Amino acid sequence: MIVSLRYSGDVLLSTPLALSIKIQMPEAVVDYLVFEGTQDVLCNNPYVRNVLTIPPESKNIRFFMSLFKRYDYAIGTNPSDRTNIYCADAGRTSIGFSYFFPRKDWWKKIILSQCRFYDDQMHIIPLILSQLETLDIPPPVLALSWGTMRRMIIL
Repeated sequence: MIVSLRYSGDVLLSTPLALSIKIQMPEAVVDYLVFEGTQDVLCNNPYVRNVLTIPPESKNIRFFMSLFKRYDYAIGTNPSDRTNIYCADAGRTSIGFSYFFPRKDWWKKIILSQCRFYDDQMHIIPLILSQLETLDIPPPVLALSWGTMRRMIIL
């Protein structure tokens, strides 16, 4: 499960995670957990099986408990508290981000299987893809072209 509890643009920027997982593990099932209103970004994405949504203000304990260790892996795409809590809940192995503020984020290291530093000075796509290092999944090689000029951008 990929947990991306922020805005539509953040959900969109997390989609290379699903691509990378499916390239390396074609049999893998990739589900997303996103806020209501952001799920349309994932419509028709061939790498995503199911999109679960919650309202941004949700405190639905029944839904939360229904996810308990339902997935082999839960990967968070941002350092928010809610994202990390849902990762720890949903995944047998949970991979999340933290800013590592000693007085504020100490608990994330305890509840997550792998807690990685969220470096907001790094471009968001390579940062999010760095979550896959724990699973030994390399990032995809993406080729972008514009006009008559072609360049290979490796993320």
